[in-house]
Amino acid sequence: MKLINVAILALVLLCQGAAAQDIHEYTGMAGQRVKVFQQETLNYRLDLADHAYTFVDFSDEVPDASFAAIRFKPNAFSLVVAEDMGEGMTAEDYAEFVVIAMQEKLDAQDDSEFGNSTDIGARNERGMQVFQKRIHANVRSTPVTYVLTTYVDGVRAYQLLTFAPNQGDDVVRAEADLLLSGFSVIDSQKNRQVVAQSPGVRDYRSPTFGYRFQARGRGWYGWKDLAETNDGADFGALSGRDYGTVVLPACWQGGRPADNAIYRVMMQQFGEDYPSDFIFEERDIEKDGAVGKLLIGREKAEGEDFLYFQWIVANDRCSYTVAAWGPEDGRTVVEDLEKIWADFEIGGDPTALAGEYRNQAERDVNAYLVNAYGLHSYEARRFRDAFTHFAQANELVPDDEAYIVNAVRALVEIDAYVEAAEWIETRMEPFADNQVVQSWDAWLAFQTNDPEKAVRIYDELFATDYRDNDDFSAYMNLLADAGRWDDLDLAFSAYTAGEADDGTQMLQVQLLTRRERFDEALAVLDKMASGRPFSAEIAYERLSILDQAGRPAEMLEIAEALIENGYRSLQSYYYKGDAEYQLRSYRKAQESFEEALKFSPANANIRDYLDAIDLMLGEGDTATISQEIRAVTLPDRIQRVFDASDLETVQEGYSAVFLTRVTGYDFDGGEVLRESLYRKIRVLDDNGVTQFSTLEFDFDPSFEQLYVNRLVVRDAAGEVIAEGELNTYYITNNESGYEASTEKTVHLPVPSLTAGNIIEAVVTKRVSVEAGTFPLETQYMSSDRPIEYSALFVNGRHEDLEYQSSGLPAPTTSGDALIFELQRPIAFRWEPLQPYVDQILPWVQLGTVNASWTDAGAEYLGKIEDKLDVSKVAERARRLTQDVGNDARKVEILSAWVQDEIRYEAIEFGRRAYIPKTARETMRDRYGDCKDHAVLLYSLLKSSGFDASLALVNLSQQVLPGLPNTDQFDHMIVSVETDLGKVFIDATDKDLRLGRLPPRSMAGNFALELSDRPELIQIPGYASDLTGITVERVVEPRGDGYMDVIESARFTGYQAADLRGQLRNIETSEMQAALQRWVTTRYSDAEVTEYFVDNIFDAGYDLTVEISYTLPLDADGTFDVPGFLEANYLEFDRIADRRFPFEHVFPLRVSAVTSVKAPSGLNLDEATTKPDSGESKFGLWRRQVSRDERSWEIRFDYTASAERFGPEDYREFAEFQRKAIDAIEQPLIIQ
Repeated sequence: MKLINVAILALVLLCQGAAAQDIHEYTGMAGQRVKVFQQETLNYRLDLADHAYTFVDFSDEVPDASFAAIRFKPNAFSLVVAEDMGEGMTAEDYAEFVVIAMQEKLDAQDDSEFGNSTDIGARNERGMQVFQKRIHANVRSTPVTYVLTTYVDGVRAYQLLTFAPNQGDDVVRAEADLLLSGFSVIDSQKNRQVVAQSPGVRDYRSPTFGYRFQARGRGWYGWKDLAETNDGADFGALSGRDYGTVVLPACWQGGRPADNAIYRVMMQQFGEDYPSDFIFEERDIEKDGAVGKLLIGREKAEGEDFLYFQWIVANDRCSYTVAAWGPEDGRTVVEDLEKIWADFEIGGDPTALAGEYRNQAERDVNAYLVNAYGLHSYEARRFRDAFTHFAQANELVPDDEAYIVNAVRALVEIDAYVEAAEWIETRMEPFADNQVVQSWDAWLAFQTNDPEKAVRIYDELFATDYRDNDDFSAYMNLLADAGRWDDLDLAFSAYTAGEADDGTQMLQVQLLTRRERFDEALAVLDKMASGRPFSAEIAYERLSILDQAGRPAEMLEIAEALIENGYRSLQSYYYKGDAEYQLRSYRKAQESFEEALKFSPANANIRDYLDAIDLMLGEGDTATISQEIRAVTLPDRIQRVFDASDLETVQEGYSAVFLTRVTGYDFDGGEVLRESLYRKIRVLDDNGVTQFSTLEFDFDPSFEQLYVNRLVVRDAAGEVIAEGELNTYYITNNESGYEASTEKTVHLPVPSLTAGNIIEAVVTKRVSVEAGTFPLETQYMSSDRPIEYSALFVNGRHEDLEYQSSGLPAPTTSGDALIFELQRPIAFRWEPLQPYVDQILPWVQLGTVNASWTDAGAEYLGKIEDKLDVSKVAERARRLTQDVGNDARKVEILSAWVQDEIRYEAIEFGRRAYIPKTARETMRDRYGDCKDHAVLLYSLLKSSGFDASLALVNLSQQVLPGLPNTDQFDHMIVSVETDLGKVFIDATDKDLRLGRLPPRSMAGNFALELSDRPELIQIPGYASDLTGITVERVVEPRGDGYMDVIESARFTGYQAADLRGQLRNIETSEMQAALQRWVTTRYSDAEVTEYFVDNIFDAGYDLTVEISYTLPLDADGTFDVPGFLEANYLEFDRIADRRFPFEHVFPLRVSAVTSVKAPSGLNLDEATTKPDSGESKFGLWRRQVSRDERSWEIRFDYTASAERFGPEDYREFAEFQRKAIDAIEQPLIIQ
């Protein structure tokens, strides 16, 4: 228990009340003879003219002394101290009080010792009732005798202290009487008018809290510096017998705290808890309707045992705590302290309940205790009750940081962010310069989706020396959200100047991760981990980054290290399972997720993983791949290449490379064709481990069997370190394409794979074919990564095959093998405006073929002839086209009906998937694949009298006229003769206007028209006059630093189809957000305010899009005219080392009219001159500007070249496009 000590005077005196007043005027006379000294402030006079006193300056030694003098004979010092003690103090009590203070002060000094004190007694000195004491002490080993004379006049108490070293009692007493003889009060009435700093103790009443304290005739006096020693006390009193008492009242808003809460909170004000060992007795008590407990405790203070009494009671509105203490060895201490409680009264209506207080001190007291109740509720997790208390404390003391912050914290705990933000907003005025409260205002703005306010406050806070890692983290993420990366980097550098701690380094890691700068983030973690023991926190952060970076092989290493170091947790096993799942090691992933599930049995995410793995492994019955199939024998020279261990690739920048990639066939003209795939792969780094942790091979069990002949892993020296096992392989449905098919995928987890290893795999398929046929297939000789040696060979009757190739030397023969081979073919990568892959990569197409295209078409027609009964849909065709006289319009109507009414469900076109449904079946089902769409449209057209035919086409590569075989085709459409000529229609294209334009991805290619005499014909090229983009734009700068932009665009032809296909998949509720993201790809500070889109689902009309958005102007009034839609179609990524040719796949024409209007009273002028035209082999653009002082109109037209260009031309092309966009985005200035 903390003893509530009395205040001790510097050196040996006690004085509190007058210290703040001007009491040191005597020091200006130091060294002069004292005659008559008058202290007006403290209302006393000393007439010592006849006694040889000399002023001395004691202001440093005794700062509360208002007079100090010395008489050199007998070398005695005299001091006068005055203080305002309040009512109830007697001269004797005051003398006892001062002596106790002197004793405590002297005993606290190492070189001093209090001896004893004796009463000289009371007497009447010229009408003054004074009391005198004699004190003996050793001060710095010198015996000193003191005589203390005290006099109390009203609320003011005077102490006259005379002391001398090495002098007898009589000498010092005589000096004291001499000083007293010259002392007098100037005006006693003034002392009775003094307002004491402490209230009177005889009968103190508090209307604010509704209580009365009485201490009549017991030597009690008011506690002056109570507020400095006990924040929650409203009243306090002390006694010279080391007694003390305080009253702590609290009146609250809302419900009454629980009894135990009241007891705990009040005991905590004295440094104790409830219950505690300090309390040795407690009793139930009641006082004027308030109930509670008396808690009695004992504790040693400064070597002496003290008794402490706490009477704690409460009614529904207020609590009252009366605490009193005194030395336990006092003969009447229990009786004296219990009288305090006996005379204490509770009554009346506390005005605090109505918000009425006599002074700010009372507000402070109530706020302090109500806040303490709030803290108790907060710790008990009753956050709404806590907020009520904290808010009341804030209302009482609006400028106290703790109360406003506590209130906000309580609301935050219950996620009441909006309420907290609104509450604090109206209370911020006193805290304009308070960084802590300002930071809370910013954080709440961050939580309530007001990033502008949050950033504004944080900008100001972190421009100073403010430091708080949590706030700084919020600030950095806000800047990241706003894309203010440069500002973020500057702020981070300033905040971490010197050396960053772990918190800021981890924040740096997270910010780098947000920017997908994963390697830099990992480097920071490496630095943090250097020189430390294994850190799970760093390991888990590393796992998160690697997961986002898509590097499961490295994830797996760290997850295993965590488990090895004893961190067998949900996170460790989850990350391990996730890494194994990504590496397609599903059986191991299953084990890891099952371990993770033990830590979180209801975790839905883990269960989803396990369900997916069960499905895969359930599908993956390896019995279908367990029957051995002999591999196709490699020709000798290919075998030597495959066995070589010294092959090296010449290209860098890849995580793994193919050393050899060989496909071989064994063809004997029978009903079985064997195909073997030989793969030799060098893995270079961890990313390569990820990419090749599982090998995948497709097969169609409806006509193919597959067998894994070999899967081995070799180290760099060529030694076998691991082999694949059948029981680890599994089979899934092939979901690589958008078409439904019967294909499966076999997955081969590669065991013990690390960087530097070489994988060898041989897989063989037995393919069922018609006798004497070799299915016509295209084999690409390159891949998306470098290949040192690529080869295709056919053993056996290769002379029965026809073939064509591109990009590789003519084939050679070796024994009975036909061999196509290529060293280091170009590796594929995506590039803008890229032609189809068959036009840029090396390939071989070989197989058996028909004698002619007519034979090939007739053969296919014979297979589907029974599906072409057009009579079943004739009535539907008649109803759709009745009253339509124009044949071209009839074709559009019938085509649009199939396009709109039949849902597309993709089914693979190739072998075993040739046969369509009938037109009637498709019309009934309302869905179908390309064959079903084509047969239905063909039947509708045919029954309407049109000369229509089915047509086979290829969507992914050019048809080779010299290889007549329907295996070349993967799609079916319709051709029809109209007044405009032959028209090709793809009814599965839901986004293109049909009947007027060649189908997408087919123009210029060949189609096998299945007419009465099938023939291969060429589809016309794309028509440039029916496709393009037309834009109208209005730009209106405002007076507030922003401009309004309205862009209205009409998309026709292929551009309409392309954009329509993107927009139709966006929900209406998400459309504005999607357009916002689209616009900000060019203008990061744009804000889309409105939009309108028409004809998304009606491809028969042009697509119209209108977007309204705002953009900020530069501070000096300059701005670039926006050209979002044009730039979106004209700007392309720059590529320094382009590999492949480029071309515009579809014709591209852009026309735009932009009108710019100046704000009222201002003018527009050109900020920078731009060219008005550009012409090159890549196209032509022109602009025409009409202008006056207040408006500009810019007309822009662009036409792209239809030519194909080499990769060396791409840099020049990108620059040509940039200049065209610059001409649109004309810099202007408002003046």
